[in-house]
Amino acid sequence: MKGNRYIIIDDDLTSVELTKMTIQNSFNNAHISTYSNAEEALNFLSSDFKTELGYNTIILLDLDMPQMNGWNFLEHYDLLSDKIKDRVKIIIVSGYDNVENRKRAYMNRYVTEFIVKNDLYKNFYFRISKHLNAA
Repeated sequence: MKGNRYIIIDDDLTSVELTKMTIQNSFNNAHISTYSNAEEALNFLSSDFKTELGYNTIILLDLDMPQMNGWNFLEHYDLLSDKIKDRVKIIIVSGYDNVENRKRAYMNRYVTEFIVKNDLYKNFYFRISKHLNAA
């Protein structure tokens, strides 16, 4: 049975491990990939991901990362095939809650939700599963 794919893009190893544990405890058959570098995640999406289109996919994207931040990731993500983008929901997970970031996030057509890291683990199953049902 195919499960859902979760792609965590975050350079904070503690956040990555907490998110992985929360996903594993919340969903059966969860396939989790982690990337500390947004550019590597884009490489995966543009090559290896094409063979895994049967999965519903949630990307949990941090904004504040070195090299390529979350905003740059979204700009490059826009260039990917619609076949890929149609199967993916992006949730921004940020350590900072400010009005400008929220507005910018919700103005992006690929972002389905903006969650502050401290709030991510509250009602995690409900917050994530509503996006899987819409995929």
